[in-house]
Amino acid sequence: YIGFFGYYPIIKEILESKFSKPVEWILKILIFNVAVVLSYVVIIKVLGIPLEEMDKYGKYGAYALLAGANVVFLLYDYCFTKFISIYYDKWQSRFRKMFR
Repeated sequence: YIGFFGYYPIIKEILESKFSKPVEWILKILIFNVAVVLSYVVIIKVLGIPLEEMDKYGKYGAYALLAGANVVFLLYDYCFTKFISIYYDKWQSRFRKMFR
């Protein structure tokens, strides 16, 4: 969680406010892929956990898994954007009234 989703809302806000949509999406996908690869490296090198299980999926198994993860990430980003919109439209004023 900390490896990606903990800081992603901050990065999402910065990217969406400073860049055009195509550049924003390219940077989001790039950041996600770097986070996934770094997590993979940490699992293998730092924690010493072998990932021989990936061998049974063939030489393109890791790439297929990464492609699937990218699809899930795009869905996550879309849903997160919708959630933020719902928060601002419906819940924000209620929470402000509750905590005054």
